Amino acid sequence: MVTALYAINGDPILKGNVDIIQRISNLSEKVFVCLRDNPNETCTFSLEQRKCMAKSATSRIANVEIVSIERTYHDFAYEQNIDVIYKGIWDFADADSRKTSDEIAKALSFGIETCFLNVRPKYADVGCDRVKTILLEQGDIHKYVPLNVKEALEREISSRYFLGITGAIGCGKSYVAREFVKLGKRNSMNVYHIEMDKIGHQILGGLKEPVYEQIRETIVSVFGEKLRKADGSINRSILGPIVFSDPLAMEKLNEIMYTPMLVRLRKALHRNTGIILIDSALLAESKGTYVCNNNVLMVNAKKEIQKSNIHGRGRTGKQIKNRIESQFSCEEKRARVAACIEKENHGKIWVLDNSNHEISRIKEMFNDIFGELIADPSF
Repeated sequence: MVTALYAINGDPILKGNVDIIQRISNLSEKVFVCLRDNPNETCTFSLEQRKCMAKSATSRIANVEIVSIERTYHDFAYEQNIDVIYKGIWDFADADSRKTSDEIAKALSFGIETCFLNVRPKYADVGCDRVKTILLEQGDIHKYVPLNVKEALEREISSRYFLGITGAIGCGKSYVAREFVKLGKRNSMNVYHIEMDKIGHQILGGLKEPVYEQIRETIVSVFGEKLRKADGSINRSILGPIVFSDPLAMEKLNEIMYTPMLVRLRKALHRNTGIILIDSALLAESKGTYVCNNNVLMVNAKKEIQKSNIHGRGRTGKQIKNRIESQFSCEEKRARVAACIEKENHGKIWVLDNSNHEISRIKEMFNDIFGELIADPSF
């Protein structure tokens, strides 16, 4: 086994970089991932910030050490007795430039071998600059960067911090979100509340654009004509029990709704900065926790409180019982979010018992979650 070096700019580290690091790790006893400043480039993040992001993104690769240096990679490689320097190839133009730099390196590298690894096709079309452009255009970048990097980019470029709020039906998650907005104003913080459930209801019901009419037709074709109301909207009272009782049906519905929900979310986010509350009953079930970087507040309440809240919406006892039984409990939702955190190695869960609408407890939770942001001038 050999000692290897992989040099990156890391502004920011991408999933393509992490994949290459993992492949080098499989071939080496130890891997140094080196970052340094280029005087000819202006970076979004400081060298220390890039180092921290890279450490977090590679923390599960045991034989990797992240270092920042102020000299040439080859001098560092010489002093560390490194056997091989790896370089990633992202496209044909990149390969040509790497070939040129490799020729220079041969004269400076004290005989250290240089090897090239192609980035996998699913990552090859998006580099650091393109990721930032996609984010500025309200696009989805989670396919290209680790979640810790996505969160950092959103804060640095978009001045946004996302928090998911979810819970079982009737637990008062929207009430908690509204209280957070009030507390934000008192602390001179921008807190913006987006209700994903309402966005979903609009897509299933009132939106008249042609694409949403097509979405509703697709749902009827998949789940049955019985869902169609006279005005062409979807009967959610019939759809709910179908998808909540069948994981495959839920997965299919989420697949249909994925793109339109993202489009409407982007519209809701337009020009809004600060703390963004993503309020969604189905946040865990829809596998959408990446939107809030797996940072989720779970709102829970006693069964009698749930029933009382749902009864206030004009439903019968049988309807209330069916709605509670057809949806995931707070514990089930929490387990799903925890699985996402484990998979992505990023995120946090807070749990708030909202049984008595205790403002003091909500305020305590607000301070716990946003304490560090209150002191951050960017918010």
